[in-house]
Amino acid sequence: DCYEAYEKMATSGKVTWQACFTHARRKFIKAPESPLNKDIIDLMSKIIHEDNQLWRFDSKTRLLKRRSEIQPMVDDLMTLLEDKKDTLAVQTCQKSSAAFNYFLSRKDNFLLFLNDPELMIDNNLAERAIRPIKVGLKNWLFIGSARGGKAAAITA
Repeated sequence: DCYEAYEKMATSGKVTWQACFTHARRKFIKAPESPLNKDIIDLMSKIIHEDNQLWRFDSKTRLLKRRSEIQPMVDDLMTLLEDKKDTLAVQTCQKSSAAFNYFLSRKDNFLLFLNDPELMIDNNLAERAIRPIKVGLKNWLFIGSARGGKAAAITA
């Protein structure tokens, strides 16, 4: 997600921040259905899927395949977003406009993966890893005692 601290650290040069395509796609999914949004969602889904298939290759091969197979799709996405961002259909729909702005204002961070074979296009692995902790957070709020806390820690 576009956590402000990540953006600040990336701006300062302390970290490389690859923005998550899945979060960007979700913005278009939450916007009202339209042929344009459907085309963007479909293209982003294809880019994410195809890039995730490249993780079975070594870094060098992954980078070459990203440049030959993924880059043209990303170029199509960027052209579509840039060409349609100022259209009446986008500008008159707050959620569509927000989705376009979300991606385009951070496009450099969304495209970093194309030149670095170690960057992932999304952060789904990390989110799946922390999901049990996040889900359990409310459950653990009312453990009640040190003994209950120990039992909860063992089962988690």
